[in-house]
Amino acid sequence: MKTSYPLTSKSQITVPKQVREHLGLKPGRRAKFRIKRNGEVTISRPPTIEEIRAKLGKPDGTQPLTAKEKLIGEYLAKKYDVNI
Repeated sequence: MKTSYPLTSKSQITVPKQVREHLGLKPGRRAKFRIKRNGEVTISRPPTIEEIRAKLGKPDGTQPLTAKEKLIGEYLAKKYDVNI
């Protein structure tokens, strides 16, 4: 698809319907623009949380807890009277 679109007086452009549908862009979603070294500009959408989870997979429980996570765990254990 090659075509040109006018800029509004506020220098905005409407993303064509075919592009929005291809990228799965809905109102309120974000679009990501990237300017390449050769001057080309690309538009994409950031991955959804579901796509990120699918790529990462389930946690295997071997990652060490951060100090902040340990403090949160201790606080919740104390609050709900649970031995950890």
